[in-house]
Amino acid sequence: MENYDRLRILVLDDNEDSLLATVSEIGIYVNKGNVFSTVDPSSVERMILENHINTAFIDIDLGETNGFDAAMRIQKTYPEVNCIFCTGHPEYALDGYDYDPLDFIVKPINLLKLERVLKKAEEALSPIADPASEKIAILTEGGFKLVDTEDIIYVEKVLRKVIIHGQNDTTVVSRYSIGQLEKIFEGYGFFKPHQSFLVPIGEIKDVHAEESMRGSFYISLKRSSAKVPLARGNLKPLKEILEARGFKFI
Repeated sequence: MENYDRLRILVLDDNEDSLLATVSEIGIYVNKGNVFSTVDPSSVERMILENHINTAFIDIDLGETNGFDAAMRIQKTYPEVNCIFCTGHPEYALDGYDYDPLDFIVKPINLLKLERVLKKAEEALSPIADPASEKIAILTEGGFKLVDTEDIIYVEKVLRKVIIHGQNDTTVVSRYSIGQLEKIFEGYGFFKPHQSFLVPIGEIKDVHAEESMRGSFYISLKRSSAKVPLARGNLKPLKEILEARGFKFI
């Protein structure tokens, strides 16, 4: 039996019994450590970020809300996440196509259909998906510091200092230049939007036009309130990379 090791799945269902059944059935094909679940729609975005989710199974009927709203929020914040509607009401399927799901699956779940959907989800993962995390030795004033590439939110040059910003407000001041770090992080999904910045592609939340400066753009990030400038010449290549990952420009 094929094992879909690249999938990291979140199951959203407000019915505990149905949720457990779906998780158990997915666990036949996917490592159980890669399957997460919740009955709370408000927790979805946080769980996607914390668990590096790339595929979401969403029940359509969620009591006071519905799976269409949940899918819309996911697609806005995490457009790289593929959404699969999982419902006991197949008549909802027609309405669901407006939300561009990867697929539909009807409960009770047919295991052959589930395996086909999981295979489709695996194939839908971008070939330039974020690489596995790795600790890299970064040269600092005091010697070297091991930095996990997955923990990096962005890198910036401030005056003569190059600062690596990580999660939990950690920083590492590197003796490498931005250009040197760009080469060191090659193959780990980083992009240079501006001569003084590096950002992981997977950390990009939105691209905005700068209202105060016509023709200028900036990037907003998932784990930081920082505004990263985007050079005009880098807008097109960044757009192409993001679109390849499923990011939609409106």
